[in-house]
Amino acid sequence: MEAKLSSRVEQQIISWLKQHDISGEFEHGHSPQQITELSSRAANRDFKTIVAIGDDRSLLACINGVLESGKDPAVGYIPLVRGTFAAQSLDIPNWKVAAQNLIGRKLADYKLAKRPHGYIIFKENLVTKESSSNPIVIELNKNLKIKTDANQILVHYLGNDSSGINHNFLLEVFSQKGAQSGKMLSKKSLIPALSSTSMSSSNSSELVVRLYAETIEISNSTHELFASTNDKIATPCTISTSDKLIRLVVGKHSQLKY
Repeated sequence: MEAKLSSRVEQQIISWLKQHDISGEFEHGHSPQQITELSSRAANRDFKTIVAIGDDRSLLACINGVLESGKDPAVGYIPLVRGTFAAQSLDIPNWKVAAQNLIGRKLADYKLAKRPHGYIIFKENLVTKESSSNPIVIELNKNLKIKTDANQILVHYLGNDSSGINHNFLLEVFSQKGAQSGKMLSKKSLIPALSSTSMSSSNSSELVVRLYAETIEISNSTHELFASTNDKIATPCTISTSDKLIRLVVGKHSQLKY
């Protein structure tokens, strides 16, 4: 399943896969919605592996389609953009390494978090496309509120982290105007919660807060939030864990997580 792939790169990938006796069908998806539909259709046709070619949103759209089908094929990923979060997490520096992984077809189970209209596997990027005088209120664990006119909210899902971190999410909030924290905790218990807060003025957007959380709720906003798949996220919304798993094709040196 592919989006925005040049004919030259397409032919290179098809040729490489054929040289290594990997056969299949090639479908073009020109939007996340189309990729989701194509992935669901392929899963219902009992393909054993469905490969997303593109960027992180292509992978997420493919995963959404597989989950919608109710089937259990493995999902592969060939990144066309260097340094995407999924490529980094799966240790894939380029499309040739990703294609090589398909030969071994080593599989790993990854947990998925839930957000409106889809899932998160590694990271979600929620952005506003226009400024607003009304702030966004972000509530963590139902007891700490952050009030900000943020224009970018990064949610890192830590459910697949092997470093022993006992949290579901890492939240990073970026704003061009700074933020105010409104708390529902006592001052004593608030101090360790804010100990990981970090400020930076090196970019046009300022890193306002970096906090761990078990659940994240976004509310009280007239902003239009857009996810990395271009979905419009209406508020209030909740980002939390789910019982969904997806099987991904990983490299031969990747540690299996079951």
